[in-house]
Amino acid sequence: MGVIPADLGNLSNLLSLNLAANQLSGPIPPTIGKMKQLQRIDLSGNQLIGSIPNDLCQMNHLGELSLDGNMLVGPIPECLGDVKSLRKIFLDSNQLNSTIPSNFWNLTDLLDLSLSLNHLSGQLSSQLGNLNGSIPQSLGKVKDLITLDFSCNNLTGSIPKSLENLLMPENFNVSNNKLERKIPDGGRFPNFSASSFSNNLALCSPRKFQFPPCPENHHRSWLKKLMVSSMILAVIVVIVMLVLIWMHKKKKIALSTDISLPTLECRRISYIELE
Repeated sequence: MGVIPADLGNLSNLLSLNLAANQLSGPIPPTIGKMKQLQRIDLSGNQLIGSIPNDLCQMNHLGELSLDGNMLVGPIPECLGDVKSLRKIFLDSNQLNSTIPSNFWNLTDLLDLSLSLNHLSGQLSSQLGNLNGSIPQSLGKVKDLITLDFSCNNLTGSIPKSLENLLMPENFNVSNNKLERKIPDGGRFPNFSASSFSNNLALCSPRKFQFPPCPENHHRSWLKKLMVSSMILAVIVVIVMLVLIWMHKKKKIALSTDISLPTLECRRISYIELE
């Protein structure tokens, strides 16, 4: 109970800080950035308010950041994507409502990422940029993710196909958003349950996820029909040409048989006429 004291930052050699579920209120003090040896911070399950301080990005040894279950607002600090040691990030159950920086997805050692139950919004983009509520295509490069939870936000657009590249996701959840279009069907996606995708706007799937089948791509359908029509036309042209060639040869043969040789009239010539 109470607030986190500012002079906590004087514990510069501390390796782990666990103040979870203590009914703490107030903001996270910026002085926490002085604790440069910290490897783990757990402030979850409190009543902390304000924004996530950029000072957390000064902790070059930080492996786990747990700020879930508070009342934090505003953006996720852009500089968090530069803390290469981060392996577990829990920011769920807050009121975060801004963007996730593009360099966030450069955390190639990331194992757990939970951003559920916030107010993230925007396009689930295929661009490298922010999560403006969006999940960029480049997230597929973070291949060792075990937990990926974006549920209960206001995310729109489609699920990037690059997520099929993830090698070990055990927990994947994008339910309760506004996603649409096809659910990827490669990689580990066939192993996920329908609840991972439930309560979205207009998802479709050819597989088991209890969504309607995806409509056929109109462009591909048109192209396929054009190719089939072209092949049929080519076959017809070949057949017509063969028939014409056959008829021409037949006519030529008929003409040659109609041409008769000149007949020679023979008569008997007597010996006297020869003289």
